[in-house]
Amino acid sequence: MRDLSGAQESIPDLVPGGRVNGRVAFKWKSGRQANTGGQGYRAAADEGPAPIRIAEVQSQKSTNESYGGGAMVELTGLQSTQDLNGRIGIIRDFDPSTTRYTVELIEEDGSTRNVLVRQANIDLLCPPEESQDLPKEAQAQASPAQKPQAKQTTKSEPVRAAPVAEEPSQTAASLASELANAVESCNLFQVQALLRDRADPNGRSRADVPLLMEAASATRGSGHLDLLALLLGWRADPETLLNRERRHKGTRAAFSSEAVALCQIFQKKDAESDEERAVLYTLEPGALAQARRQLKLPGPFAMGGTSPASCLQAQHDGLEVHCEEMEATSAHRLWLYSLDRLRPVLLMRPSGCQPTALMVFLHGLFQSAQMLECMVRDLSSSLPHVLFVMPTAPTRDAWGVGPAWFDHTRSAKKAESLEACRTELLALLSSQGQEWGIPPERVVLAGFSMGGTVAAWTALQVPRCLAGLLLFGTEGLSFTGGWASPKTLCGSGSEWATGADGLQVLQCHGREDTLCPLGFATTCTDELRKLGCSVRSLAFRGVGHALSFDMLEEAKLWLQQRIP
Repeated sequence: MRDLSGAQESIPDLVPGGRVNGRVAFKWKSGRQANTGGQGYRAAADEGPAPIRIAEVQSQKSTNESYGGGAMVELTGLQSTQDLNGRIGIIRDFDPSTTRYTVELIEEDGSTRNVLVRQANIDLLCPPEESQDLPKEAQAQASPAQKPQAKQTTKSEPVRAAPVAEEPSQTAASLASELANAVESCNLFQVQALLRDRADPNGRSRADVPLLMEAASATRGSGHLDLLALLLGWRADPETLLNRERRHKGTRAAFSSEAVALCQIFQKKDAESDEERAVLYTLEPGALAQARRQLKLPGPFAMGGTSPASCLQAQHDGLEVHCEEMEATSAHRLWLYSLDRLRPVLLMRPSGCQPTALMVFLHGLFQSAQMLECMVRDLSSSLPHVLFVMPTAPTRDAWGVGPAWFDHTRSAKKAESLEACRTELLALLSSQGQEWGIPPERVVLAGFSMGGTVAAWTALQVPRCLAGLLLFGTEGLSFTGGWASPKTLCGSGSEWATGADGLQVLQCHGREDTLCPLGFATTCTDELRKLGCSVRSLAFRGVGHALSFDMLEEAKLWLQQRIP
């Protein structure tokens, strides 16, 4: 295992004080994250200067920082309309004459309303996909001295910046190299994470081939278009592939007809024919969600989907279930099951023995079971006796239609949808446990981002304590935010947190995570410990809202201890 000296720190040590308001203490950093390579995943850095403390971050917040159109924000500090505090919305416009932003909110009935707010009353949660959407007048509100500076790209660099002119291109080169590796290895999870961190989808592979053409070549053998759809969904130029196809017209086709059709769909931003819609229908749910966002397709869309336990039970009962056996590992066989294509379930079963332990891994927002394949293949290499189950979240409409474990845009719906997913997850644990004779003490729940919230919420409320809870890049349960559940931390929590006492938790978080700031992880760690959990919390340098090689190595060792 790689030497992690200096590459990680205990989260409570990094950010002192458990009662951290992450949205205030950690704002979106517009500079690119410093990235390093590592077996297809974003690696933690080896050394680095002291981390930024809360007071330092707060002092750096600019009151004139401009926000782009399309940015997701939270309303806060409103006096006359206090009922709007805590609501999440999207910036749609900026009026320079009044210096107010127009923020679009979604009501409980699905309708929208616009409110005008000052910049002091909004907290940035997620930046726009294109900062150019912001009116020039709004951009002028930020003085040159207050605009974000370029980040250093040394492996040890935390969020503190240093103004060196060559560094942006160095960071872009690092991102480009990682994205090329992820595309060549067909790692959907890593491709999505790097594109979200602003890697260039129009870059080139290590063989100096445009990434779009590299992805299209990969899809010819595997039969899926998900890599291509992710790149196009993050604004890769479809003409790159279409021009090459035109030059080969009349000769042997350079790419599959499905790849060409998908590029044509993104070129005209519409899927008019049945054939074009059929191409989109073949995409896995996460890639399809990104395609919907970019294409702005009007719908209507199929929502919800069959629960994971029902899907696997239908297959067990011999009902008509789509079943695809995938390439096996040295110790596991893999199957992908689906009843309605909305919620596929990826299952990895030991090939040489009956499973004696179970791990259920939950993906993040707008992801799917298929996106976890590469990562779980890596984790499973040292756990030949473990059954791995990766379900897909229901399809919801939450600032975009795609897989989401709960509705994060409507406070009143969060607890309801979170409880529904917990019920589904308990049914999955029960059915798999009974089928293979695996007791709760041999079960680990894991989750990335939004999936970590559902995993934590479920693990705390099982009748018997599980073997462990593994969290990556997640806030877990934001009890102090008051939204996760009607339940609160009144008393010891023993009345409802029946699975908390002695629960072993490994929490891994990127120090440069701006989608789920480190302050949330700190609060989660403290609250879990108050409930009686034993938490090991690690913060990794150079890692944003993603996974790194070192994170997975830590997880492997921890899993070997928890479910040997």
